[in-house]
Amino acid sequence: MDKQYKMVGDKLQVTINNGADVFIPVGETQEMVGKYTQQTIQLIDNDKMSVLRDFLVKDRTMGEAQLAKMEKQLEPIKDIEGMDAELMVAMKESIKKGSKKFRADMMKLNQRIADIELKANLTRQIKYLKDNVKLTNSDITELNKLIKE
Repeated sequence: MDKQYKMVGDKLQVTINNGADVFIPVGETQEMVGKYTQQTIQLIDNDKMSVLRDFLVKDRTMGEAQLAKMEKQLEPIKDIEGMDAELMVAMKESIKKGSKKFRADMMKLNQRIADIELKANLTRQIKYLKDNVKLTNSDITELNKLIKE
């Protein structure tokens, strides 16, 4: 998606170009069959440009706060891959012994699986938020240029 901002008469014109791949189900899979593009043109009254900017600033602030929270959640589990091989060796030993240690290791395994899933979800969400904050910053910069003119 890309946006262009320009003044047209006494209005702010925001042109948004968006596109993505088109997929359809084919048997058990999804097959890309083409692309779509969409263009939206918004006209904002001159006296409402600062309202739009204030909304975008608030949106960015909330996004940055959410991003910081997610990065804090990710911190303790970000290096989790290096520990999986060690855990698997311990699990195989415990399976052979069939002891209480095995049950404890199964609980560790369940926690490890949950941590790996959480890491994957947080990583995706953090990437999305970083991209969104970056786009919002760009929008605010463009709006500020036009408001000052």
